[in-house]
This record gives sequence, C-alpha cells and structure tokens, in this order.
Amino acid sequence: REAEVKHGRVCMLAALGMMFPEFGRLPQFSGVSTNPLQAFYDIGPVAWLQIFTFIGILESVSYDKIYYGDAAPGDLGFDPLRLSSDP
Repeated sequence: REAEVKHGRVCMLAALGMMFPEFGRLPQFSGVSTNPLQAFYDIGPVAWLQIFTFIGILESVSYDKIYYGDAAPGDLGFDPLRLSSDP
C-alpha cells in the first residue's frame, strides 16, 4: 500500500507539472521546451543528478518509517498545514 500511495502522489505532481507551463513559465526554464519528450533531452546531466539525488534522499528518509515503523501507509510525519489532525 505504501508504494501505491507514493506512486499516486508522484503522478499527481507529474500531472501538475504537465499543466503548469500552459499557465506560466519560470524565467530560469525559458529555454526548455514545453513538450515533455523534448524537455527530457534539453536538460543537462547536472539536472538529472540533482533529480536523482533528491529522490534518493527522500527514499532514504522514508525507509525506516516504512519498513521498521508502525505508521499508516503514506504517513511520513510531514503535515505542515495540519490537515490530518482532528480539531
């Protein structure tokens, strides 16, 4: 169940990332194509290194909670807006 929740969250962010260039562009990414297949080749190896490093950090932080904790699936202890707490 943990993998399903995590993949669902990644898909929601990907869908948002597909729609965002239609409404606005960040100035530092003005040279990158809005076509996702072309953008894959436009960014350099340093950008891919940053992406995979960030993913690795997120996975290593959540590893203990997933495999050794007793928390509910998807509960990583990160809720800055307090949306899951009862009033």
